[in-house]
Amino acid sequence: MSLRECSLFWWESYLAKNLLVCVLLIVLSSCAVQQAAYNRADWQHWIDADGDCQDTRQEVLIAESIIPVTLNEGGYRVLEGEWLDHLTGVTFTDPSKLDIDHLVPLKEATHAFRV
Repeated sequence: MSLRECSLFWWESYLAKNLLVCVLLIVLSSCAVQQAAYNRADWQHWIDADGDCQDTRQEVLIAESIIPVTLNEGGYRVLEGEWLDHLTGVTFTDPSKLDIDHLVPLKEATHAFRV
């Protein structure tokens, strides 16, 4: 086999493999994906994962406060602290004025894990 024939063989093989990949991507991308319906009630809300009587919201408030927080008498709910909004520079002391967001929106997690 000459060098030219060897080069052509390699090139044809390369094109054939990549063409197959392209066809598969086109087929997969054109398939209709049925997404699961999002239902907020399917997701547990503010669980106490470590069993210390403070739910996830309280844990985040405690961790993110820039001063030590004040807890209720039972020690399971944050009454006040100090939280800085890094985007606006506004400081909050009332935890009820704060929302704790998910890193991945629940609707997106529903679709990612329940397809």
